[in-house]
Amino acid sequence: MFFERHAELTGLDHGWRERMPILQLRQHLAVIAQFDPDWGAADLVRATLAPFRRRP
Repeated sequence: MFFERHAELTGLDHGWRERMPILQLRQHLAVIAQFDPDWGAADLVRATLAPFRRRP
């Protein structure tokens, strides 16, 4: 309810929730840079970028 009302008042673009994983990429990349990629962050990055990859 909060986010719906916030979106209504601030004029957030439609589909903002679907774009949230893209905004979280920076955090996932920071985890990979600071720690071991086996913590699962690399898998999250791959999953987030998968829809944007070109397929032959």
